[in-house]
Amino acid sequence: MSDDTPNKKRVAIVGAGPVGVLAAIYFAQRAWDVSLFDLRPDMRLPENKARNQGRSINLALSTRGISALHGTGLSLDEEILKCAVPMKGRMIHLGKEGKLQSQPYGVRDEHINAVDRTKLNEDLLEAAEKFSNVKIYFDHTFKKADLDAGTVEFESRNGESVVFEVDFIIGADGAYSSVRYQLMRKVRMDYHQEYIDTAYCELTIPPKIDTDGDLEYAMDSNHLHIWPRKSFMLIALPNPCNPYHYKDRALIIGDAAHAMVPFYGQGMNCGFEDVQVLADILDEHKITNTLPHHHPEDSKGPQELSPLEIALEKYTKLRHADVVAMCDLALYNHYEMRSAVTSRTYLVRKYLEVKLHLLFPTQVIPLYTMISFSRIRYSEAVVRWQAQTWWLNAFGWSTASGTMLMGLMLGLRYGKDMMQTVTHAARTIGDTYMKGA
Repeated sequence: MSDDTPNKKRVAIVGAGPVGVLAAIYFAQRAWDVSLFDLRPDMRLPENKARNQGRSINLALSTRGISALHGTGLSLDEEILKCAVPMKGRMIHLGKEGKLQSQPYGVRDEHINAVDRTKLNEDLLEAAEKFSNVKIYFDHTFKKADLDAGTVEFESRNGESVVFEVDFIIGADGAYSSVRYQLMRKVRMDYHQEYIDTAYCELTIPPKIDTDGDLEYAMDSNHLHIWPRKSFMLIALPNPCNPYHYKDRALIIGDAAHAMVPFYGQGMNCGFEDVQVLADILDEHKITNTLPHHHPEDSKGPQELSPLEIALEKYTKLRHADVVAMCDLALYNHYEMRSAVTSRTYLVRKYLEVKLHLLFPTQVIPLYTMISFSRIRYSEAVVRWQAQTWWLNAFGWSTASGTMLMGLMLGLRYGKDMMQTVTHAARTIGDTYMKGA
């Protein structure tokens, strides 16, 4: 794949994880000269594969991420899903006896997909390298950038300092982003880091041997298995910062902009959606690879913004509301997975929500469906979910009141025992919703 357009604009993307490589593909398709940098060696080389074996926890790929992969037009979604394991829901292991309770993710048999993080990254790298206007620099550690001058400095594996001249810098270098630090020196960025009282330890459950002597999964492979124990289920993550860009010179995406706890399976999906939303906005504003770049010495007025800066301002404003909502939801899901999934309140509300969704599919949509199986904006999903929760609580109270009234009428007609039975049912419903209100 090649492009012979003269005077192409140059973008440096720092971080060759899944989000950074996907961004490289999108910009290459728009005929930018793309330089992709990563401090790690090439993970595809045999001598480096051992480095990645310790990071075996799979990534969750759902609708938003699939949409961004599909948006490349390279059938990346199809290739990656070929090796994915579909997960239809949670499998809750209750108590010491290990009683199993399946909780489907979707209403209509939807599923998320467990994908191997290393293979996903390798597939994306292979796709990016097919573009003649993409160059990948491994073993290059980001040192600093002069955002106004358009220079970025790296240290190569042999310790040599290498400086590149670029028109635009994208930081996709993770939660502890060096590019974000450079932005913080240029813009008044809101930023803070928050700790949650949860540590993680990886345990391996070996496969078992079936009756034919073949290996098979020790547990149902189409579920996310959870052992909720209320008090436990140390992560340090930066909360979403704001803004994400500096003029028309630099932008941060993915975990560099909004690292989130991993309890909703949306980290990578949100990062992939960053890339797709950014590309859509650039296309909407007709940002081409040959637009003249505005340097400080250019004769534009103090209030005049370049087309790219206008587009980046729109991206920051649009995306910030969504990623703040998603980060909050990820923390909420931490609580839900740790303890709420076993509570009567949660189960009753989930049951009612599903039934109402089947009756009114466009008016009532479960939160998980909006987040994982649609491209409804995260912020809009939260607003809708809060409204639905209010109505479900109101429905619970009205149901309890109606049952009490029915109990009173039946009691007056058929006697004390009938009235006590129905009143007990009403109190049960009322208690359930009082806890959830």
